[in-house]
Amino acid sequence: MKKIIILIILVVIIGGGFWWWQRQLMNNQLLPNVDNKSRNGIIEGSLSYPSEEIPDSIKVCAENISTQKEYCTSQHITSKKYTYNKGYKLEVPVGKYYVFATGGLAGLKDSKAYYSEFVICGLNVDCPSHEPVMVTVEEGKITSNIDPHDW
Repeated sequence: MKKIIILIILVVIIGGGFWWWQRQLMNNQLLPNVDNKSRNGIIEGSLSYPSEEIPDSIKVCAENISTQKEYCTSQHITSKKYTYNKGYKLEVPVGKYYVFATGGLAGLKDSKAYYSEFVICGLNVDCPSHEPVMVTVEEGKITSNIDPHDW
């Protein structure tokens, strides 16, 4: 009888340990260097367009600098917190990106309006550069005020 109780206790301990190990493995707790594709962050900003209204055809894209993969949204958010009351939110994997708007009307339909040094210095004619600015996205964080206005 004593051997059966010891056997049952061993089975419970080993089974419980195996169950715990499986749960940790599923949550990547034991494998911290595994690339987890669900690690995302959000890029958010205001929309603009060089006319009286922002066309519905405008979409915002973030191009991953290392993979060149693009993530886009054409969903416009109406809120007073955004310049001209129109903005966007784009969920992307952790990484470094160039952000641009595209898809305007006839003359600018294929143009890319980047979030650039020109935007950062206030769209002033004295701004020396129109180079895109690298945007770093961190896991679970919102990177705000990324305004692709350099049309």
